[in-house]
Amino acid sequence: LLKSREMKSFETVLSIISFKIRLVEGAVRKLYTVDGTLLGGPDEITDGGHYVACGHRRFMPGLYGENPQPPKLHKLPAIKRNRYVSQQSPRTQSNPLPAI
Repeated sequence: LLKSREMKSFETVLSIISFKIRLVEGAVRKLYTVDGTLLGGPDEITDGGHYVACGHRRFMPGLYGENPQPPKLHKLPAIKRNRYVSQQSPRTQSNPLPAI
């Protein structure tokens, strides 16, 4: 994501990250590790590390970088139809839908 020449100043790092991830609410102002430790400069960024970029909001703990189990879907019961329907549909040849 970042080249070594871009890592000279932390302001440059934050602006490049802001440009690349295109935050909805402004620019990246702080970088945290996924466990919530605030980074103070570009020397704390490691190759292959995972980080959380924050704008004006504070860090919110979460499952960053993990794939949580998807929620279990509840199946709806099957619709049972009576094979021997005694009534005909109200819309038949003798009672068609009105023309538009």
